[in-house]
Amino acid sequence: MTGHKLPAVSALGTASLRGRPIAVAGYTDDALRRWDPDTGRPLGPRVAGHSHWVRDVVATEPGGRMVLVSGAGAEGAVRIWDVAAGTLVHDPLTGHTDQVTSVAVIGLQDGRQAVVSAGHDATVRVWDPVAGTAVGTPLTGHRGTVTTLATAELDGRAVVVSGGRDGDLRVWDPSAGTLHAVTQDGPTGE
Repeated sequence: MTGHKLPAVSALGTASLRGRPIAVAGYTDDALRRWDPDTGRPLGPRVAGHSHWVRDVVATEPGGRMVLVSGAGAEGAVRIWDVAAGTLVHDPLTGHTDQVTSVAVIGLQDGRQAVVSAGHDATVRVWDPVAGTAVGTPLTGHRGTVTTLATAELDGRAVVVSGGRDGDLRVWDPSAGTLHAVTQDGPTGE
């Protein structure tokens, strides 16, 4: 791509396409691009559909279909894309009232995979990526933007950990839709 400069990379993830690993990058031009990490070449055209730059991207395989999950800026929507085709699986997942800042994937107690998103609206939301619907009600409690998400297993249960501008870490049980634990008053500096 001599003489051509791509927009800035704003998110990065990996996925599998036809049994081979691929890199998936989100860009500040509101699109995703799939890349072959072995050759450095693009795999198909850019995947466009967001109206703001891509903040985060992860891959998952709910129901045996490899998909990309992306969240983007001020539109407040999470999108789920077919990895091979680069097309939307269903309508965007909407509910955030401000920017989506982070997305993650987690297994629920009933065996389903779920998508988790965080946003400037101080909420964490859980989604069914197959049905394209919300799972339960928004998880609330942060006092400001939720900036990041992580997933883990705690005592045999899947949990989501959210971090926000309020300095707190909150540990959620996404299957029950409840708060498990919270740090108090942010970091102490010790």
